[in-house]
Order: sequence, then C-alpha cells, then structure tokens
Amino acid sequence: MQGPGVKAGGIRVFVVDDSPLIVAMLKRILEADGRLRVVGSAGNGAEALKAIQRLAPDVVCTDLHMPVMSGLELTRELMSRHPVPILVISVSVGEGKEGNVFELLEAGAVDVFAKPRSGFRPDAPDSRALREKVRLLAGVRVFRKHARPAPPSPSPATPPRTVGRRFSILGIGSSTGGPQALGVLLGALANRHGERSEGG
Repeated sequence: MQGPGVKAGGIRVFVVDDSPLIVAMLKRILEADGRLRVVGSAGNGAEALKAIQRLAPDVVCTDLHMPVMSGLELTRELMSRHPVPILVISVSVGEGKEGNVFELLEAGAVDVFAKPRSGFRPDAPDSRALREKVRLLAGVRVFRKHARPAPPSPSPATPPRTVGRRFSILGIGSSTGGPQALGVLLGALANRHGERSEGG
C-alpha cells in the first residue's frame, strides 16, 4: 500500500546545492527511504533549470544562497516555466529569517526546511522529518505562477476606499507547508504587537 504522495516507481527528487558534500549527504538521507530516488543534482540554479526541464522530477530540493542563480531565482523561473513542488533547504529559513521564508513562499516554493548546522545523519529526527516532508510535497499539485503586474496608481481625485476604515477580521488560507508559514507569520505579528504595547 502506498502512502500520500508516493507514486509507482518511487518519488523522483532533484537536489540543488553548491556544496558537493551537502548534495551527497542529502542523497544518502533521502534514499534511506526506498520510496525516494535522487535522479539528478546541480550546483546552482542555472544548471538546475536545464536539467529539471529534461528530467521532470516530482520534487525539487534547493538551497537558497548559491552562485550564478540563487534558490529564490530558481523558484521563480521554475514556477513560471515548469511548475514543480519546491522545498527550500537552507540555514537561512530558520528562526529569525521570516523575511526569506515569506519571499520564497511568495515566489512559489511549497515549503522550507531549516538545514541543521551540525549536519545530517540518515537516522536523525531531522532526516526523518525531511523525508516525510518530501513525500508530502510529491503529492502537491502546483500551477504556473506568472509575475504579477504592478498595481495601477490611484487617481489623485479618488481617494482609496479603505481610508479611515478599520477591519477586525482577517482570513488566511493555507495548504501543504501552510502550518509552518503561518507559525512564522503569527509569531512575527505577535512580536510586533508586543513591541507596540510596551511602547504605549
């Protein structure tokens, strides 16, 4: 019996990182689960873009900071040309890096995973969590994401309708990867509210 996101023949994963050691470690970790298979790798986003279009993986795992083309740029390019579930694995998406997380999710990444600074072991809890996240992402359906046009400037003679209004309800929707992103968002809002309260 196959679990969520598991396909016949296994889940095809493409790994992007400028460190050959990290690529080798991630391959070892992911393939510790017989349902996951790393079908290719690249050292930067530009190399990855060509290979991903050819190999058509089920999930792309990419670092954020890389030479030539970063993980953020790669995410934008893939989501506009060849949509695929993207998991960003980086030390720059952990606690205190909310700005990076929001930017990546806005670009089309499905989720992020903080790279342990002490490294990975295939049997470590972080490694098991990573494999589970990749399996889940394989079942996510993604769509082409076009660049948003700049909003038109409001006419000087017509003030915005929201001026002077106050809203007491805010709705936020999310899918796979949403709980982590919402946690970051709500934590940042709570911190900002606390700062305002202390300042009077």
